[in-house]
Amino acid sequence: MNTSKASDAPNPAIPGEALGLHISGEDCTPRVQLVNGSRAVLGRAPDALVRLDHDTVSRHHAEIVKDPFGRWWVRDLVSRNGTKLNGQRINEHLLGNGDVLRVGKFTVRVELVEALEATLAPAPSLPVPPLDDALDIETSTMDELTVPKIAVAQLTTLADFGQRLNEMDDPTERMKQLCALMVTEEFHGMGAMILKLNKATPALEPQVLAAVASNRPGYLPVPLSRTVLETVANKSRPVLAGNTRNETREVNLSISPDIMPLAALACPIRLEADRVVVLYVGLPPEYGLPEWLALASLAVKEYQQAESIWASRQVIRKHAAIEHDLQQAQAIQQRLIPTKVQAKGMDLALNFQPCRWVGGDYADIVPLSNDRIFLGVADVCGKGLQAALVSSSLHTLVRASLRGGMSLPDVMCAANEHLCEYLPSGAFVTMVAAIIDVQTGKVECINAGHPQLLVVSDTGELRELDLRGSIPLGIDPAPLCSQEIELPRQHLMVMYTDGWTDLSDGAGQQLGLEQLGQAVQSSYRKHAKASLSDFLERLTAQLDGHRGNCLPADDRTLLVARRQ
Repeated sequence: MNTSKASDAPNPAIPGEALGLHISGEDCTPRVQLVNGSRAVLGRAPDALVRLDHDTVSRHHAEIVKDPFGRWWVRDLVSRNGTKLNGQRINEHLLGNGDVLRVGKFTVRVELVEALEATLAPAPSLPVPPLDDALDIETSTMDELTVPKIAVAQLTTLADFGQRLNEMDDPTERMKQLCALMVTEEFHGMGAMILKLNKATPALEPQVLAAVASNRPGYLPVPLSRTVLETVANKSRPVLAGNTRNETREVNLSISPDIMPLAALACPIRLEADRVVVLYVGLPPEYGLPEWLALASLAVKEYQQAESIWASRQVIRKHAAIEHDLQQAQAIQQRLIPTKVQAKGMDLALNFQPCRWVGGDYADIVPLSNDRIFLGVADVCGKGLQAALVSSSLHTLVRASLRGGMSLPDVMCAANEHLCEYLPSGAFVTMVAAIIDVQTGKVECINAGHPQLLVVSDTGELRELDLRGSIPLGIDPAPLCSQEIELPRQHLMVMYTDGWTDLSDGAGQQLGLEQLGQAVQSSYRKHAKASLSDFLERLTAQLDGHRGNCLPADDRTLLVARRQ
Protein backbone atom coordinates (compact mmCIF):
# COMPACT_ATOMS: atom_id res chain seq x y z
CA MET A 1 0.00 0.00 0.00
CA ASN A 2 1.48 3.37 -1.02
CA THR A 3 0.82 6.04 1.57
CA SER A 4 2.28 9.49 2.21
CA LYS A 5 3.46 9.65 5.79
CA ALA A 6 5.92 11.76 7.69
CA SER A 7 8.07 8.68 8.19
CA ASP A 8 8.68 8.52 4.41
CA ALA A 9 10.64 11.79 4.47
CA PRO A 10 14.43 11.55 4.11
CA ASN A 11 16.10 10.60 7.35
CA PRO A 12 18.77 12.85 8.82
CA ALA A 13 22.29 11.62 8.22
CA ILE A 14 23.33 9.26 10.99
CA PRO A 15 26.21 6.77 11.03
CA GLY A 16 25.44 3.79 8.86
CA GLU A 17 22.66 5.44 6.83
CA ALA A 18 24.58 7.55 4.32
CA LEU A 19 25.98 6.69 0.91
CA GLY A 20 28.89 8.46 -0.75
CA LEU A 21 28.89 8.92 -4.54
CA HIS A 22 32.22 9.81 -6.14
CA ILE A 23 31.23 11.38 -9.46
CA SER A 24 33.64 11.94 -12.34
CA GLY A 25 33.60 12.10 -16.12
CA GLU A 26 34.92 13.79 -19.22
CA ASP A 27 35.02 17.58 -18.80
CA CYS A 28 33.52 17.07 -15.33
CA THR A 29 35.09 18.32 -12.12
CA PRO A 30 35.23 15.32 -9.74
CA ARG A 31 32.89 15.69 -6.80
CA VAL A 32 31.54 13.70 -3.89
CA GLN A 33 27.82 13.75 -3.15
CA LEU A 34 26.35 12.32 0.03
CA VAL A 35 22.98 10.56 -0.08
CA ASN A 36 21.49 10.46 3.42
CA GLY A 37 17.83 9.83 2.64
CA SER A 38 16.27 6.61 1.44
CA ARG A 39 16.11 7.42 -2.29
CA ALA A 40 18.10 9.43 -4.81
CA VAL A 41 17.34 9.87 -8.52
CA LEU A 42 20.29 10.27 -10.90
CA GLY A 43 19.57 12.23 -14.06
CA ARG A 44 19.76 15.54 -15.87
CA ALA A 45 16.34 16.82 -14.78
CA PRO A 46 16.45 19.81 -12.40
CA ASP A 47 14.58 17.82 -9.73
CA ALA A 48 17.11 14.94 -9.75
CA LEU A 49 18.91 14.76 -6.41
CA VAL A 50 22.12 13.69 -8.19
CA ARG A 51 22.26 16.04 -11.18
CA LEU A 52 24.24 14.68 -14.15
CA ASP A 53 23.85 17.29 -16.85
CA HIS A 54 24.68 15.76 -20.22
CA ASP A 55 22.66 14.65 -23.24
CA THR A 56 23.83 11.04 -22.75
CA VAL A 57 21.87 10.99 -19.47
CA SER A 58 18.08 10.64 -19.36
CA ARG A 59 16.06 13.11 -17.34
CA HIS A 60 15.38 10.45 -14.73
CA HIS A 61 18.05 7.90 -15.59
CA ALA A 62 18.44 5.69 -12.52
CA GLU A 63 17.62 5.65 -8.85
CA ILE A 64 19.44 4.48 -5.76
CA VAL A 65 17.18 3.27 -2.97
CA LYS A 66 17.72 1.88 0.52
CA ASP A 67 15.67 -1.14 1.52
CA PRO A 68 14.19 -1.62 5.01
CA PHE A 69 17.29 -3.55 6.03
CA GLY A 70 19.76 -0.75 5.32
CA ARG A 71 21.04 -2.16 2.01
CA TRP A 72 21.41 0.03 -1.07
CA TRP A 73 20.08 -0.92 -4.51
CA VAL A 74 20.40 0.68 -7.95
CA ARG A 75 17.57 0.56 -10.49
CA ASP A 76 17.56 1.71 -14.08
CA LEU A 77 14.51 3.91 -14.78
CA VAL A 78 14.08 2.67 -18.36
CA SER A 79 16.78 5.13 -19.45
CA ARG A 80 17.68 5.69 -23.08
CA ASN A 81 21.29 4.53 -22.78
CA GLY A 82 20.92 2.16 -19.86
CA THR A 83 22.79 1.89 -16.56
CA LYS A 84 25.91 -0.22 -16.11
CA LEU A 85 27.23 -1.67 -12.87
CA ASN A 86 30.88 -2.74 -12.99
CA GLY A 87 30.65 -2.84 -16.78
CA GLN A 88 27.42 -4.90 -16.99
CA ARG A 89 24.06 -3.44 -17.97
CA ILE A 90 21.49 -3.95 -15.20
CA ASN A 91 17.83 -3.29 -14.39
CA GLU A 92 18.23 -3.64 -10.63
CA HIS A 93 21.13 -4.78 -8.47
CA LEU A 94 22.37 -4.72 -4.90
CA LEU A 95 25.23 -2.25 -4.39
CA GLY A 96 28.51 -3.14 -2.71
CA ASN A 97 31.29 -0.93 -1.46
CA GLY A 98 33.50 0.24 -4.35
CA ASP A 99 30.98 -0.65 -7.07
CA VAL A 100 31.19 1.57 -10.15
CA LEU A 101 28.12 2.82 -12.01
CA ARG A 102 28.21 4.15 -15.55
CA VAL A 103 25.44 6.68 -16.21
CA GLY A 104 25.84 8.23 -19.64
CA LYS A 105 29.31 9.78 -19.75
CA PHE A 106 29.56 9.84 -15.94
CA THR A 107 31.33 7.37 -13.67
CA VAL A 108 29.88 7.07 -10.17
CA ARG A 109 31.86 5.11 -7.60
CA VAL A 110 29.82 3.95 -4.63
CA GLU A 111 31.14 4.30 -1.11
CA LEU A 112 29.18 2.62 1.68
CA VAL A 113 29.76 5.08 4.50
CA GLU A 114 28.64 2.58 7.14
CA ALA A 115 31.48 0.21 6.31
CA LEU A 116 34.13 2.86 5.73
CA GLU A 117 33.30 4.75 8.93
CA ALA A 118 34.21 1.55 10.77
CA THR A 119 37.51 1.26 8.89
CA LEU A 120 38.43 4.87 9.67
CA ALA A 121 37.43 4.97 13.32
CA PRO A 122 39.44 7.82 14.93
CA ALA A 123 42.01 6.96 17.55
CA PRO A 124 41.08 8.50 20.92
CA SER A 125 42.67 11.74 22.17
CA LEU A 126 45.61 12.00 19.78
CA PRO A 127 47.30 15.41 20.13
CA VAL A 128 47.38 17.77 17.15
CA PRO A 129 50.91 18.91 16.20
CA PRO A 130 51.55 22.66 16.17
CA LEU A 131 50.43 24.49 13.06
CA ASP A 132 53.31 26.80 12.22
CA ASP A 133 52.16 29.95 10.39
CA ALA A 134 55.80 30.85 9.65
CA LEU A 135 55.94 28.03 7.09
CA ASP A 136 55.59 29.79 3.75
CA ILE A 137 55.20 26.94 1.29
CA GLU A 138 55.10 26.83 -2.47
CA THR A 139 53.57 23.47 -3.33
CA SER A 140 53.55 21.16 -6.33
CA THR A 141 51.10 18.34 -7.01
CA MET A 142 51.90 14.91 -8.40
CA ASP A 143 50.75 15.72 -11.92
CA GLU A 144 53.11 18.70 -12.07
CA LEU A 145 56.22 16.58 -11.48
CA THR A 146 58.32 14.50 -13.84
CA VAL A 147 57.40 10.80 -13.71
CA PRO A 148 59.69 9.36 -11.00
CA LYS A 149 61.57 6.06 -11.04
CA ILE A 150 60.59 3.41 -8.47
CA ALA A 151 63.00 0.61 -7.53
CA VAL A 152 61.86 -3.03 -7.64
CA ALA A 153 62.81 -3.47 -3.97
CA GLN A 154 60.53 -0.58 -3.03
CA LEU A 155 57.64 -2.10 -4.97
CA THR A 156 58.22 -5.40 -3.17
CA THR A 157 58.06 -3.58 0.17
CA LEU A 158 54.78 -1.98 -0.83
CA ALA A 159 53.30 -5.32 -1.91
CA ASP A 160 54.27 -6.89 1.43
CA PHE A 161 52.74 -3.90 3.21
CA GLY A 162 49.43 -4.40 1.38
CA GLN A 163 49.39 -8.09 2.28
CA ARG A 164 49.87 -7.26 5.97
CA LEU A 165 46.95 -4.85 5.86
CA ASN A 166 44.69 -7.50 4.31
CA GLU A 167 45.41 -9.75 7.30
CA MET A 168 44.97 -7.04 9.97
CA ASP A 169 41.35 -6.68 11.12
CA ASP A 170 41.86 -3.68 13.45
CA PRO A 171 41.24 -0.44 11.47
CA THR A 172 43.26 1.69 13.89
CA GLU A 173 46.22 -0.64 13.58
CA ARG A 174 46.00 -0.45 9.78
CA MET A 175 46.27 3.33 9.95
CA LYS A 176 49.24 3.06 12.29
CA GLN A 177 50.91 0.63 9.90
CA LEU A 178 50.66 3.18 7.08
CA CYS A 179 52.24 5.83 9.27
CA ALA A 180 54.91 3.41 10.51
CA LEU A 181 55.86 2.52 6.92
CA MET A 182 56.60 6.17 6.22
CA VAL A 183 59.18 6.42 9.06
CA THR A 184 61.11 3.24 8.24
CA GLU A 185 64.69 3.50 7.03
CA GLU A 186 63.48 2.78 3.50
CA PHE A 187 61.07 5.74 3.46
CA HIS A 188 63.12 8.12 5.71
CA GLY A 189 60.13 9.92 7.25
CA MET A 190 60.71 12.07 10.35
CA GLY A 191 57.08 11.62 11.32
CA ALA A 192 53.79 10.60 9.72
CA MET A 193 50.16 11.08 10.63
CA ILE A 194 46.69 10.55 9.18
CA LEU A 195 44.54 13.68 9.43
CA LYS A 196 40.87 14.37 8.83
CA LEU A 197 40.47 17.89 7.45
CA ASN A 198 37.48 20.13 6.90
CA LYS A 199 37.62 21.11 3.21
CA ALA A 200 36.44 24.64 3.89
CA THR A 201 38.93 25.26 6.73
CA PRO A 202 41.58 22.49 6.47
CA ALA A 203 44.06 24.18 8.80
CA LEU A 204 41.46 24.71 11.53
CA GLU A 205 41.59 21.95 14.17
CA PRO A 206 42.53 18.95 12.00
CA GLN A 207 41.59 15.64 13.58
CA VAL A 208 44.47 13.22 14.08
CA LEU A 209 43.40 9.63 13.38
CA ALA A 210 46.87 8.05 13.74
CA ALA A 211 50.45 9.26 14.21
CA VAL A 212 53.93 7.70 14.35
CA ALA A 213 57.21 9.59 14.92
CA SER A 214 60.69 8.40 14.00
CA ASN A 215 63.00 7.50 16.88
CA ARG A 216 66.18 8.13 14.89
CA PRO A 217 68.62 10.62 16.49
CA GLY A 218 68.31 14.20 15.32
CA TYR A 219 64.75 13.78 14.00
CA LEU A 220 62.50 16.39 15.58
CA PRO A 221 58.68 16.48 15.74
CA VAL A 222 57.32 17.72 12.43
CA PRO A 223 55.10 20.83 12.48
CA LEU A 224 52.05 20.95 10.24
CA SER A 225 52.14 23.31 7.27
CA ARG A 226 49.05 25.43 6.75
CA THR A 227 49.72 25.76 3.02
CA VAL A 228 50.23 22.03 2.49
CA LEU A 229 46.95 21.26 4.27
CA GLU A 230 45.07 23.87 2.26
CA THR A 231 46.58 22.69 -1.03
CA VAL A 232 45.83 18.99 -0.53
CA ALA A 233 42.29 19.79 0.63
CA ASN A 234 41.56 22.10 -2.31
CA LYS A 235 43.23 20.08 -5.08
CA SER A 236 42.58 16.58 -3.68
CA ARG A 237 45.91 15.42 -5.15
CA PRO A 238 49.27 14.41 -3.63
CA VAL A 239 51.32 17.48 -2.64
CA LEU A 240 55.09 17.94 -2.14
CA ALA A 241 56.96 20.88 -0.56
CA GLY A 242 60.37 21.75 0.90
CA ASN A 243 62.13 24.76 2.45
CA THR A 244 65.64 24.35 1.01
CA ARG A 245 66.75 24.65 -2.60
CA ASN A 246 67.86 21.30 -3.95
CA GLU A 247 69.15 21.42 -7.50
CA THR A 248 68.49 17.70 -7.95
CA ARG A 249 64.79 18.18 -7.39
CA GLU A 250 62.53 18.56 -10.38
CA VAL A 251 60.64 21.43 -8.72
CA ASN A 252 61.99 24.35 -6.71
CA LEU A 253 59.91 24.75 -3.59
CA SER A 254 60.28 27.21 -0.77
CA ILE A 255 59.64 26.99 2.93
CA SER A 256 61.07 29.53 5.32
CA PRO A 257 64.35 28.03 6.64
CA ASP A 258 63.87 29.80 9.98
CA ILE A 259 61.92 26.81 11.26
CA MET A 260 64.10 23.82 10.37
CA PRO A 261 65.31 22.26 7.12
CA LEU A 262 62.59 19.86 6.03
CA ALA A 263 60.32 18.65 3.28
CA ALA A 264 56.65 17.68 3.59
CA LEU A 265 54.22 15.66 1.53
CA ALA A 266 50.51 14.98 1.81
CA CYS A 267 48.41 12.39 -0.02
CA PRO A 268 44.59 12.18 0.02
CA ILE A 269 43.30 8.87 1.37
CA ARG A 270 39.58 9.43 1.28
CA LEU A 271 37.34 12.19 -0.06
CA GLU A 272 34.02 13.02 1.57
CA ALA A 273 31.41 15.63 0.70
CA ASP A 274 32.93 18.22 3.05
CA ARG A 275 36.03 16.51 4.48
CA VAL A 276 39.18 14.82 3.29
CA VAL A 277 41.37 12.24 5.03
CA VAL A 278 45.08 12.64 4.20
CA LEU A 279 48.46 11.10 4.96
CA TYR A 280 50.92 13.83 6.05
CA VAL A 281 54.67 13.04 6.20
CA GLY A 282 57.63 15.14 7.27
CA LEU A 283 60.96 14.31 5.58
CA PRO A 284 64.60 15.45 5.73
CA PRO A 285 65.08 18.06 2.98
CA GLU A 286 67.19 15.77 0.79
CA TYR A 287 64.18 13.42 0.41
CA GLY A 288 61.80 16.09 -0.79
CA LEU A 289 61.85 14.49 -4.22
CA PRO A 290 59.19 13.20 -6.65
CA GLU A 291 60.32 9.61 -5.95
CA TRP A 292 59.23 9.85 -2.32
CA LEU A 293 55.91 11.46 -3.20
CA ALA A 294 55.30 8.62 -5.67
CA LEU A 295 56.19 6.01 -3.04
CA ALA A 296 53.87 7.60 -0.50
CA SER A 297 51.09 7.73 -3.11
CA LEU A 298 51.57 4.04 -3.90
CA ALA A 299 51.49 3.20 -0.19
CA VAL A 300 48.21 5.10 0.09
CA LYS A 301 46.85 3.10 -2.87
CA GLU A 302 47.74 -0.14 -1.07
CA TYR A 303 46.05 1.16 2.07
CA GLN A 304 42.91 2.21 0.14
CA GLN A 305 42.72 -1.21 -1.50
CA ALA A 306 42.96 -2.94 1.87
CA GLU A 307 40.27 -0.68 3.36
CA SER A 308 37.99 -1.43 0.42
CA ILE A 309 38.53 -5.17 0.94
CA TRP A 310 37.78 -4.94 4.67
CA ALA A 311 34.70 -2.79 4.02
CA SER A 312 33.46 -5.29 1.42
CA ARG A 313 33.97 -8.14 3.89
CA GLN A 314 31.77 -6.33 6.40
CA VAL A 315 29.08 -5.67 3.81
CA ILE A 316 29.15 -9.27 2.56
CA ARG A 317 28.77 -10.63 6.09
CA LYS A 318 25.91 -8.26 6.79
CA HIS A 319 24.15 -9.02 3.51
CA ALA A 320 24.56 -12.76 3.99
CA ALA A 321 22.92 -12.58 7.42
CA ILE A 322 20.07 -10.44 6.05
CA GLU A 323 19.52 -12.73 3.06
CA HIS A 324 19.35 -15.77 5.33
CA ASP A 325 16.73 -14.11 7.55
CA LEU A 326 14.75 -12.89 4.53
CA GLN A 327 14.73 -16.33 2.94
CA GLN A 328 13.42 -17.80 6.19
CA ALA A 329 10.73 -15.09 6.45
CA GLN A 330 9.77 -15.49 2.79
CA ALA A 331 9.44 -19.25 3.16
CA ILE A 332 7.16 -18.81 6.19
CA GLN A 333 4.98 -16.23 4.44
CA GLN A 334 4.64 -18.29 1.29
CA ARG A 335 3.41 -21.23 3.38
CA LEU A 336 0.66 -18.96 4.75
CA ILE A 337 -0.69 -18.31 1.24
CA PRO A 338 -3.13 -21.02 0.13
CA THR A 339 -2.12 -22.28 -3.30
CA LYS A 340 -4.28 -25.32 -4.00
CA VAL A 341 -7.55 -24.79 -2.16
CA GLN A 342 -10.42 -26.94 -3.34
CA ALA A 343 -14.03 -26.46 -2.36
CA LYS A 344 -16.96 -28.36 -3.72
CA GLY A 345 -18.89 -26.26 -6.20
CA MET A 346 -16.25 -23.49 -6.36
CA ASP A 347 -13.38 -22.60 -8.66
CA LEU A 348 -10.72 -20.52 -6.84
CA ALA A 349 -7.30 -19.04 -7.63
CA LEU A 350 -4.92 -16.72 -5.83
CA ASN A 351 -1.85 -14.78 -6.98
CA PHE A 352 0.40 -13.04 -4.44
CA GLN A 353 3.51 -11.08 -5.53
CA PRO A 354 5.43 -9.31 -2.76
CA CYS A 355 7.23 -6.15 -3.83
CA ARG A 356 10.36 -7.19 -1.90
CA TRP A 357 11.15 -10.59 -0.41
CA VAL A 358 8.23 -10.48 2.04
CA GLY A 359 5.08 -8.40 1.67
CA GLY A 360 2.33 -6.66 3.55
CA ASP A 361 -0.60 -8.08 1.59
CA TYR A 362 -2.78 -10.70 3.29
CA ALA A 363 -4.92 -13.15 1.33
CA ASP A 364 -6.71 -16.26 2.50
CA ILE A 365 -9.26 -18.87 1.42
CA VAL A 366 -10.78 -20.94 4.23
CA PRO A 367 -13.42 -23.66 3.64
CA LEU A 368 -16.11 -23.60 6.35
CA SER A 369 -18.92 -25.90 7.33
CA ASN A 370 -22.30 -26.10 5.57
CA ASP A 371 -20.86 -25.53 2.08
CA ARG A 372 -19.54 -22.07 2.91
CA ILE A 373 -16.16 -20.57 2.13
CA PHE A 374 -14.31 -17.52 3.53
CA LEU A 375 -12.38 -15.21 1.21
CA GLY A 376 -10.28 -12.32 2.48
CA VAL A 377 -7.77 -9.83 1.08
CA ALA A 378 -6.04 -7.13 3.11
CA ASP A 379 -3.33 -4.53 2.54
CA VAL A 380 -1.12 -3.42 5.42
CA CYS A 381 0.09 0.19 5.41
CA GLY A 382 3.75 0.11 4.38
CA LYS A 383 5.96 -2.59 2.90
CA GLY A 384 8.69 -5.00 3.89
CA LEU A 385 9.28 -6.90 7.09
CA GLN A 386 7.14 -4.76 9.41
CA ALA A 387 4.12 -5.04 7.11
CA ALA A 388 4.74 -8.78 6.71
CA LEU A 389 4.67 -9.27 10.48
CA VAL A 390 1.29 -7.50 10.67
CA SER A 391 -0.15 -9.55 7.80
CA SER A 392 1.08 -12.77 9.45
CA SER A 393 -0.58 -11.87 12.75
CA LEU A 394 -3.78 -11.02 10.85
CA HIS A 395 -3.66 -14.44 9.17
CA THR A 396 -3.38 -16.17 12.56
CA LEU A 397 -6.15 -14.13 14.17
CA VAL A 398 -8.63 -14.59 11.30
CA ARG A 399 -8.03 -18.33 11.08
CA ALA A 400 -8.39 -18.78 14.84
CA SER A 401 -11.61 -16.75 14.88
CA LEU A 402 -13.12 -18.76 12.01
CA ARG A 403 -12.22 -22.05 13.67
CA GLY A 404 -13.96 -20.78 16.77
CA GLY A 405 -17.21 -20.45 14.80
CA MET A 406 -17.34 -16.64 14.91
CA SER A 407 -19.53 -14.78 12.43
CA LEU A 408 -17.97 -12.57 9.77
CA PRO A 409 -18.72 -9.29 11.64
CA ASP A 410 -17.25 -10.76 14.82
CA VAL A 411 -14.13 -11.94 12.97
CA MET A 412 -13.57 -8.47 11.51
CA CYS A 413 -14.30 -6.72 14.81
CA ALA A 414 -11.80 -8.96 16.61
CA ALA A 415 -9.17 -8.16 14.01
CA ASN A 416 -9.94 -4.46 14.26
CA GLU A 417 -9.68 -4.41 18.06
CA HIS A 418 -6.39 -6.31 17.92
CA LEU A 419 -4.89 -3.91 15.36
CA CYS A 420 -6.16 -0.83 17.22
CA GLU A 421 -4.32 -2.08 20.29
CA TYR A 422 -1.01 -3.04 18.72
CA LEU A 423 -0.45 -1.03 15.51
CA PRO A 424 1.75 2.07 15.85
CA SER A 425 0.12 5.47 15.49
CA GLY A 426 -0.75 6.32 11.89
CA ALA A 427 -0.66 2.70 10.69
CA PHE A 428 -3.74 0.85 9.44
CA VAL A 429 -4.96 -2.09 7.37
CA THR A 430 -7.57 -2.09 4.61
CA MET A 431 -9.47 -5.33 4.17
CA VAL A 432 -12.37 -6.84 2.28
CA ALA A 433 -13.80 -10.18 3.45
CA ALA A 434 -16.66 -12.37 2.31
CA ILE A 435 -18.34 -15.67 3.18
CA ILE A 436 -19.96 -17.37 0.20
CA ASP A 437 -22.75 -19.91 0.49
CA VAL A 438 -21.80 -22.16 -2.40
CA GLN A 439 -25.33 -23.63 -2.81
CA THR A 440 -27.37 -20.42 -2.76
CA GLY A 441 -24.83 -17.91 -4.04
CA LYS A 442 -25.50 -15.60 -1.10
CA VAL A 443 -22.39 -13.63 -0.18
CA GLU A 444 -21.96 -11.81 3.14
CA CYS A 445 -19.39 -9.00 2.72
CA ILE A 446 -17.56 -6.43 4.82
CA ASN A 447 -15.33 -3.76 3.30
CA ALA A 448 -12.98 -1.88 5.66
CA GLY A 449 -11.48 0.87 3.52
CA HIS A 450 -10.42 -1.53 0.75
CA PRO A 451 -10.92 -1.24 -3.05
CA GLN A 452 -14.35 -2.51 -4.06
CA LEU A 453 -15.02 -5.97 -5.42
CA LEU A 454 -15.28 -6.51 -9.17
CA VAL A 455 -17.77 -8.96 -10.71
CA VAL A 456 -17.81 -10.13 -14.32
CA SER A 457 -20.95 -11.93 -15.52
CA ASP A 458 -20.99 -15.07 -17.63
CA THR A 459 -21.70 -12.84 -20.65
CA GLY A 460 -18.68 -10.62 -19.92
CA GLU A 461 -20.40 -7.62 -18.29
CA LEU A 462 -18.27 -5.86 -15.67
CA ARG A 463 -19.58 -4.15 -12.55
CA GLU A 464 -17.98 -2.73 -9.44
CA LEU A 465 -19.87 -3.64 -6.28
CA ASP A 466 -20.67 -0.51 -4.29
CA LEU A 467 -20.37 -2.00 -0.82
CA ARG A 468 -20.87 0.25 2.15
CA GLY A 469 -17.32 0.93 3.27
CA SER A 470 -16.12 1.18 6.86
CA ILE A 471 -12.91 2.92 7.84
CA PRO A 472 -9.71 0.81 7.67
CA LEU A 473 -8.86 -1.54 10.50
CA GLY A 474 -6.60 -0.36 13.30
CA ILE A 475 -7.94 3.21 13.52
CA ASP A 476 -11.16 3.04 15.55
CA PRO A 477 -12.60 -0.01 17.40
CA ALA A 478 -16.11 0.74 16.12
CA PRO A 479 -18.43 -2.12 15.09
CA LEU A 480 -18.32 -3.27 11.46
CA CYS A 481 -21.54 -4.22 9.71
CA SER A 482 -21.94 -6.71 6.87
CA GLN A 483 -24.21 -6.64 3.86
CA GLU A 484 -25.40 -9.33 1.52
CA ILE A 485 -25.02 -9.67 -2.23
CA GLU A 486 -25.60 -12.51 -4.66
CA LEU A 487 -23.03 -14.26 -6.85
CA PRO A 488 -24.74 -16.16 -9.70
CA ARG A 489 -23.11 -19.25 -11.12
CA GLN A 490 -20.28 -18.68 -13.62
CA HIS A 491 -19.98 -15.06 -12.48
CA LEU A 492 -16.41 -14.11 -11.59
CA MET A 493 -15.72 -12.26 -8.33
CA VAL A 494 -12.36 -10.45 -8.04
CA MET A 495 -10.59 -9.20 -4.91
CA TYR A 496 -7.35 -7.25 -5.33
CA THR A 497 -4.96 -4.84 -3.64
CA ASP A 498 -3.98 -1.39 -4.90
CA GLY A 499 -0.57 -2.65 -5.90
CA TRP A 500 -2.26 -3.51 -9.19
CA THR A 501 -4.15 -0.26 -9.74
CA ASP A 502 -1.04 1.75 -8.76
CA LEU A 503 1.28 -0.25 -11.03
CA SER A 504 3.25 2.31 -13.10
CA ASP A 505 4.87 2.13 -16.51
CA GLY A 506 8.13 3.77 -17.57
CA ALA A 507 6.42 7.17 -17.97
CA GLY A 508 4.93 7.02 -14.48
CA GLN A 509 1.41 6.34 -15.77
CA GLN A 510 -0.55 4.17 -13.33
CA LEU A 511 -2.67 1.25 -14.49
CA GLY A 512 -5.73 2.53 -12.63
CA LEU A 513 -9.04 0.87 -11.74
CA GLU A 514 -10.59 1.39 -15.17
CA GLN A 515 -7.76 -0.38 -17.01
CA LEU A 516 -7.66 -3.14 -14.39
CA GLY A 517 -11.38 -3.73 -14.85
CA GLN A 518 -11.05 -3.74 -18.63
CA ALA A 519 -8.20 -6.24 -18.44
CA VAL A 520 -10.21 -8.55 -16.18
CA GLN A 521 -13.26 -8.23 -18.42
CA SER A 522 -11.46 -8.89 -21.71
CA SER A 523 -9.45 -11.77 -20.30
CA TYR A 524 -12.55 -13.44 -18.82
CA ARG A 525 -14.41 -13.13 -22.10
CA LYS A 526 -11.58 -14.97 -23.85
CA HIS A 527 -10.91 -17.58 -21.18
CA ALA A 528 -14.23 -18.06 -19.35
CA LYS A 529 -14.15 -21.79 -19.96
CA ALA A 530 -10.60 -22.19 -18.66
CA SER A 531 -9.84 -23.05 -15.04
CA LEU A 532 -9.40 -19.99 -12.85
CA SER A 533 -5.75 -20.86 -12.21
CA ASP A 534 -5.08 -20.71 -15.97
CA PHE A 535 -7.19 -17.56 -16.30
CA LEU A 536 -5.30 -15.85 -13.46
CA GLU A 537 -1.92 -16.78 -14.93
CA ARG A 538 -2.86 -15.15 -18.24
CA LEU A 539 -4.36 -12.10 -16.50
CA THR A 540 -1.32 -11.39 -14.33
CA ALA A 541 0.99 -11.74 -17.34
CA GLN A 542 -1.17 -9.21 -19.21
CA LEU A 543 -1.18 -6.78 -16.28
CA ASP A 544 2.56 -7.15 -15.73
CA GLY A 545 3.06 -6.07 -19.33
CA HIS A 546 1.90 -2.58 -18.34
CA ARG A 547 5.01 -1.91 -16.29
CA GLY A 548 7.53 -3.04 -18.92
CA ASN A 549 10.99 -2.95 -17.34
CA CYS A 550 9.84 -0.85 -14.37
CA LEU A 551 9.98 -2.51 -10.99
CA PRO A 552 6.79 -2.70 -8.94
CA ALA A 553 6.64 -0.35 -5.97
CA ASP A 554 4.01 -2.23 -3.97
CA ASP A 555 2.82 -5.75 -3.14
CA ARG A 556 0.20 -7.15 -5.53
CA THR A 557 -2.55 -9.66 -4.80
CA LEU A 558 -5.42 -11.01 -6.91
CA LEU A 559 -8.03 -13.47 -5.64
CA VAL A 560 -10.69 -14.77 -8.03
CA ALA A 561 -13.70 -16.96 -7.23
CA ARG A 562 -16.49 -18.52 -9.33
CA ARG A 563 -19.43 -20.76 -8.48
CA GLN A 564 -19.39 -23.71 -10.84
